Amino acid sequence: WGALRLALATVITGSGLRIDIKHRERLPAADTSCIYVCNHSSYIDVAVLIHSLPGQLGFIAKQEFSQSWLTGIPLRRLGVEFVERFDRQKGVADARRVASLAANDRSLLFFPEGTLVRTPGLLPFHMGAFAAAVDAKVPVVPLAMRGNRSVLRDGSFFPRRHRVTLT
Repeated sequence: WGALRLALATVITGSGLRIDIKHRERLPAADTSCIYVCNHSSYIDVAVLIHSLPGQLGFIAKQEFSQSWLTGIPLRRLGVEFVERFDRQKGVADARRVASLAANDRSLLFFPEGTLVRTPGLLPFHMGAFAAAVDAKVPVVPLAMRGNRSVLRDGSFFPRRHRVTLT
């Protein structure tokens, strides 16, 4: 995680991306278990969050990412938890597994929209993050990012210089 954060800091600084974090003092300590929920509108979101949030986060990602060597191997190394979105029974089992991780002092980050789209606005939220927080008896910490859609849009591979605000 230290090496990853250093690499991300180098890339972020070198690309001209500015990240402003508002109310940093309100974030839980690195050793406090919680469920972070954040809007998802760009491929750069994960890098911004790893760079900005304390501790080692457990990200929740759709099962489809685990099936490709390009995404599956690095995401497993980061401790990403893959969840099923379409099979209801498997999804319930995944929700229980994720809740037990949160109950055992692991902070997890969810994108409750479940995916990203190029158009502005929020998609409807899936309830997995909130159900896991209730089951694990840990707080939900809402996060909001602005400006990230302008940095790296869905369907684009070249980042633009821009300011991102994480609140």
